[in-house]
Amino acid sequence: NQLITRLLQDIQHVHDMAQHDVKEAHNMRIFIQSLHDATYQHRFEYVFFSLQNCSHTLTLG
Repeated sequence: NQLITRLLQDIQHVHDMAQHDVKEAHNMRIFIQSLHDATYQHRFEYVFFSLQNCSHTLTLG
C-alpha cells in the first residue's frame, strides 16, 4: 500500500514537471514569435522609410 502511494506521488511529480516543461516551451515559443514579429515589423518600417526617402530624393532630384 505504501509502495502504491509512493508510486502515485512519483507519477504526480513527473506529471507536474512535464506540465511545467510544456508551459516553459510554450512561453519560449511565444517569446521567439514576438521577437520574430518585432524584427519583421522593424524591417517593414525600415523598407517603408527607405522608400519614402527614395521618393523624396526623386521628387527633389
